[in-house]
Amino acid sequence: MKTMLPSDMNLLQCSLRWLLDQPQVSTVISGASSSQQVISNALTSDLPPLSQVLSAKLQTFYQEQVRQHIRGEI
Repeated sequence: MKTMLPSDMNLLQCSLRWLLDQPQVSTVISGASSSQQVISNALTSDLPPLSQVLSAKLQTFYQEQVRQHIRGEI
């Protein structure tokens, strides 16, 4: 998955942005162990939505590798 990342985002930012881009998601509650992590996580909402190409790749990754471990729908 790291090879799919945009050059201006780290893995956490990309993951949070992907979640925020889902129409079924209204908020993301992520863990943090410091105030800086809370701020960094919150600033992810200011990043632009992921490209359609990257979103499609991540959707495929999600369906093939992650979905079977998740309850609920995305």
